[in-house]
Amino acid sequence: MRYSRLLGLSPLGLSRWAVLLVLAAGPGRVRAEAPVRGWRYALRGKAVVVQAAEAAPEGAPVTQTVLDCTGQALLEHGSRLYVACGAEGLVVLSLAQPERPVVVARRPLEGEVVGFWVADGAVWVRLRRLEARPLSEAMVESMVEPRPARAPVAAPTVVPVVPVGPRVPAAAQAAPPRAAAGRAATAPEATGRVIELGAGDVVIDLGREAGLRRDDRVEFFVERRVALGGEEVAEEEQVVAVGVVTVVSPQHARVRLGINERVPLAAGARRSRLPVTQSIVAPPRVGGTYELKATLRPFFTLGAVGFGMLTDLAIGYRFERPIYVGALLAPVGFAAGDGRTIVAALAQVVAALDLPLFSVGFGVGLATPNTSLGGDAAFATLQLVRLGALDGLHVEVHNTLMVYAEEFRYGATRGTIQIPVSPAGGYCCVAVAGRWATASARRDCACACRATVAAARCSSMRPSAVVR
Repeated sequence: MRYSRLLGLSPLGLSRWAVLLVLAAGPGRVRAEAPVRGWRYALRGKAVVVQAAEAAPEGAPVTQTVLDCTGQALLEHGSRLYVACGAEGLVVLSLAQPERPVVVARRPLEGEVVGFWVADGAVWVRLRRLEARPLSEAMVESMVEPRPARAPVAAPTVVPVVPVGPRVPAAAQAAPPRAAAGRAATAPEATGRVIELGAGDVVIDLGREAGLRRDDRVEFFVERRVALGGEEVAEEEQVVAVGVVTVVSPQHARVRLGINERVPLAAGARRSRLPVTQSIVAPPRVGGTYELKATLRPFFTLGAVGFGMLTDLAIGYRFERPIYVGALLAPVGFAAGDGRTIVAALAQVVAALDLPLFSVGFGVGLATPNTSLGGDAAFATLQLVRLGALDGLHVEVHNTLMVYAEEFRYGATRGTIQIPVSPAGGYCCVAVAGRWATASARRDCACACRATVAAARCSSMRPSAVVR
């Protein structure tokens, strides 16, 4: 049985389905008569008969309202009369004149209307529906119980007669030990939630009491609703990461995640046999992060006394969508010595398609080739491409062309190779081959070392090595 509630003053306001289990000695019956304000209403075939409750003998017809369906049950509520017509739906009559009901609405529903009832001042309609579903071979096979193997026929033996006790029902017999062990082996894992987010790890509300141990793997999942057609919706689990337990207490555990792995608060967690998802070669892309890079390269001149500095500066933003925008001041340099000063700079804005394992972009800007030569600023264009993950193994190339003295001229080409060293901690090594060669090593790098010399990308927080 299904029930539909009639809402509001409009008889067509039908909404909200509910299921009611009626616990009674037999099927419920709906009264075919309803006495109201001195009038009694009854169903006779395709008519609603109005009788006076006291003024006339019982059963004496006063008037009737003809319907276009055969009524099965009726209910008077408020100023309306509701008639159930089975597969033909329901009919609503107005009792503005109680002695002469008037049909104001009729509506078919998704099933046979067999009665009504009132709950919390609202009218609910009782429906009877017939449903059918296809029966696949897989469903049939799952319902067939395996036949027990025939035991070999043994030679007849003489068994002493013993008194037989009361017969024990099959349902009360103990299950075989093997079957019990199989059920225990397939028991579902305990499921918990993420209760705290940390830098590279999370805390879950599962611990030793749930069977977790150090170095166990834990999978994190989120649930989402998937439409299956029509009004059917199913719940689907999507695994977002698999980490390793590092610290465990009776009721909580800390789980280490991989580079750039994100797990939302309150995500589901359970012990798993899936492989760990962390990767130092191709970690996932992280969107919604700012990027700031700075490189300072001071130097002294050879021969005449002098000094100078080459500087690279960059600031950008990586959107949740695969888009990157930024501004570059790379390079800006000056040198002073022997009474002369030389300044050269290249400033550009860039936009790029930024995918997890590939990036290509274009930029425009201005360049001052050499102020000591008295030249004007030149228009510059930048093409960039990256192959590989931003925070993993990748090769990145920047190429610059300039429009100077009314002709295109080659500006510069810069290449970067980033080699990951360790997923966490360890050493971060940077080596640069060029006119000003340097090498350095730091313990427990706070940021991933990338870009030209020792520029830091603060959103990564993982060490790596860069070779130019």
